[in-house]
Amino acid sequence: VREMAEETGLELTSARLITVLGGEAFRTRYPNGDEVEFTICVFEGEVRSYSPGAVDGEATAFRWVEGTRVAGLLDLPYPEALFVVSPA
Repeated sequence: VREMAEETGLELTSARLITVLGGEAFRTRYPNGDEVEFTICVFEGEVRSYSPGAVDGEATAFRWVEGTRVAGLLDLPYPEALFVVSPA
């Protein structure tokens, strides 16, 4: 909840861990030869309020994107199903 507020301006009422991703598909080699492998914890949350802008300066631009388009914008192979919102 704190990280989301700091990096995006989204204030969540709660957050729930829905999956953890990692492994070879999340490995990256940088031009200098360094290699990293990400372990990513994915949370689902309900937005209480939104004031776009990062507090910590890590993000520089924000925009809303349809859930069906998110996976295609990311460098890592997130499952598309993570970004599809089921009707309530």
